[in-house]
Amino acid sequence: MLINRIERLIRYVLREPGWLHLAVGLPALLTAIVCVAVWTFSQSLTSWDLSKHYFRAAMHAHRQGDIESAERWLRKVTHLNANDPAARFRLAKIAMQKGETIRARRLLAELAPRDAIGFPPAHLFVASQLLKSAAAGSAQTESATRWHLSAALAKNPSDLHARHMLAEFELMHRSLQDAIAHYRVLEPRDPSVNLLLAQLHVAIGNRAQAELAAERGLRRFSKRIADDHTDVAAKIESARLYAFLEIYDEATRILNNAAAFQRIPPDDLNRLRHVLSDIYFQWNLALRHHGSETDPERLHLLKLAVKLTPEDHRLYQSLFEIKRSSQGLSEPVDEVFRSLLTQSAGNQPTGKSIVHLNLSIAAANEGDATQERRHLREALRADPKSSVAANNLAWNLATAQPPRLDEAMQWVDRAIELQPQRDDYRATRGRILALSGRKQEAIAELEPVSRRLPGRADISRVLAELYRDLGDESAAGEHTARAAAQSDFGRL
Repeated sequence: MLINRIERLIRYVLREPGWLHLAVGLPALLTAIVCVAVWTFSQSLTSWDLSKHYFRAAMHAHRQGDIESAERWLRKVTHLNANDPAARFRLAKIAMQKGETIRARRLLAELAPRDAIGFPPAHLFVASQLLKSAAAGSAQTESATRWHLSAALAKNPSDLHARHMLAEFELMHRSLQDAIAHYRVLEPRDPSVNLLLAQLHVAIGNRAQAELAAERGLRRFSKRIADDHTDVAAKIESARLYAFLEIYDEATRILNNAAAFQRIPPDDLNRLRHVLSDIYFQWNLALRHHGSETDPERLHLLKLAVKLTPEDHRLYQSLFEIKRSSQGLSEPVDEVFRSLLTQSAGNQPTGKSIVHLNLSIAAANEGDATQERRHLREALRADPKSSVAANNLAWNLATAQPPRLDEAMQWVDRAIELQPQRDDYRATRGRILALSGRKQEAIAELEPVSRRLPGRADISRVLAELYRDLGDESAAGEHTARAAAQSDFGRL
């Protein structure tokens, strides 16, 4: 029997002196083992607590602008745990801040490799850097960016920021179906994407799906408004969705009621004004398709819009269009312009300047260079610090008949002095240099600008002509090819 065998084994053990000593010492041995285990666990816990403390200290130092201290604290973290990804990622970003590019790239390459899923925030950071790089438009950079954004999502599919970035990336590269797929994932947690989803469905020719997306968004925002009638953001989004569905009267009613019966924080009120003005503008465009008989109604809508946002140059263009198409409305349109100038005269100088600037843009679009120039000079008289007006006046003078290149150069230099970071102003200067026959100076001005503004076909065309005039057919051909792949750029 099993019990008898166990009995014999115990009697044997107790008869043997060695086994007896072991039995006597066993409690002490077990106690020692437990003590070592507890000490080891306490040491690892202490290291973990220290690591957390050091990391918090590093973040505090970084927020205070003390990069050196932040780096020291992060190195303490990596001393305790050499593979801590969060600390190493922060060290990489600090290295970039300090200009230590090689070290930063090495750390980021380890954290966000191209052949494996690494640390998601590092993948996102690398993707954002690639999007900002000069080579952002190349096929290689596009592939790398898509990989890093996908890698960031692979470990954390619920990361809204990463999902938004990837959706916007696909949208930027015209991969509309892929963008729609990502926005559909975002939709349950972010109803603000419903309008964009609806617009994308229209872009691919699926109006039915577009309307369904808009209606889903309306249901969710209506519930939010029912739960909290002071939810201005929900009212704004509802109005935008109604406008998309071309239910303009309901869209404007929601926003006008919100503005009339609620105390709205200044930032929300400013956004509400802009959205309401934009809906009036969209309504005006919708009526335009019905011919000139709707011009009186369009004029009424534009008057409401321009009171809300006198800085919106699109409104002026529509007003000029009505003035041109309806003789009977010419005087009422002029009265709107006079009223705007009268209202702005009592405000800041910039208000009057903005009205004149928008009138100049509308005149330019109408092909009236003389009226454009007059309004630009008035804009600068009202606000001498208007760099946009100075830049536009420079180009107006440079292309006048006959050209007034010396005065044009003075105005573009003034625009650059006011806002030296504006590459479009430097593009204007380069083009004026080209018109002046100063070819080498024009190239020196335009080459760096063409790299920083990769979508400007006009710059590439000017550079192609300059190089061709100087006998450099290779450079001319390169810029001609780039111009063919780019787009033209408007005045502003």
